[in-house]
Amino acid sequence: MISVIIPVYNIPTNYLTDCLESVLSQSYLNIEVIIINDCSPNPDNDDTISTYASRDARIVYIALEKNGGVSNARNIGIAKATGEWIMFMDADDTFFDKFSIEHLFNQTSDDVDMISAYDRTELTVDGKKYVDEPFSQGKYSITGKDEEFIKALDSWHAGPCRKLIRKKMLENLKFPVGITHFEDFTFFWHVVLQKPTYILHPELVYIARCRPGSVTRSAKTVKYFVEIIKSCSYATTLLQDLFHDQPKTSKHLMKFILRECIVKKDLFDGLKRIDFKTVLPLLENLSYSICSNQYSTPIVKLIVKIRLLSFKVGIINYPKPLYYIIRSLYKYCL
Repeated sequence: MISVIIPVYNIPTNYLTDCLESVLSQSYLNIEVIIINDCSPNPDNDDTISTYASRDARIVYIALEKNGGVSNARNIGIAKATGEWIMFMDADDTFFDKFSIEHLFNQTSDDVDMISAYDRTELTVDGKKYVDEPFSQGKYSITGKDEEFIKALDSWHAGPCRKLIRKKMLENLKFPVGITHFEDFTFFWHVVLQKPTYILHPELVYIARCRPGSVTRSAKTVKYFVEIIKSCSYATTLLQDLFHDQPKTSKHLMKFILRECIVKKDLFDGLKRIDFKTVLPLLENLSYSICSNQYSTPIVKLIVKIRLLSFKVGIINYPKPLYYIIRSLYKYCL
């Protein structure tokens, strides 16, 4: 059996309906659909889920009395799941067609721990659509080499959706509660350290629908900025703990963290009034975490120190000369 875990929070009815129709119409029938209503403020969400649950016995509906965030909801879903395989899905997404789960399940075998496919992301704000770059099909095992970790982390596309994961891989793992960004990435850092055997399946199986108001499309507010900085600090500390024996992997992941919290220009765009008493200590803590990491290169440390200094003197957004310097250094940070 495959357990499909779907957290729900404040989803427009048409998106949620499309999602549930997509799951329940799959050609592969041996599924349970665990829907966790994370105390959604949209009353239509409960009505929609309850209606579908009354029609299809494969639905397991869990309504939480208190909002705990997507990580908490997924953890509850994992604990409730009875299937041998786990699949995560966002409540505003759909499968590519009715054969998507079947395509993934056909790749399973006794010696495989995970199957990862790829998706198409639909941006409904500006009408653009693009497809993740498909990867080379194959079966791979991780024995502990740096190159194997890096290949897996890059090719898995980090997010939990569009994957089949053997449940026993997740029995002692949890998504980090309280971390609002990159919880997917850090969760899979734990997965990769279990040295799974996995299959890369170059089949389009999943449609990720980005909509106005979703987490991935949220306005770049001060609150969003603060949460990014907190999440990057958490990831930096976790990186030091998990990959201290894999120097190349550590440097590779540090470059990712640096891009997300320092190099991304749009993270700072739109920030005007900032409570420096709140934000500056967070940036100083992040700077210390990165610079004290044994695998941070001199260029990584220089980038962080330049950005922190510019922030201290009141340069919040990225003027072109500063951004050019940061981007130029970033190219050589490994």
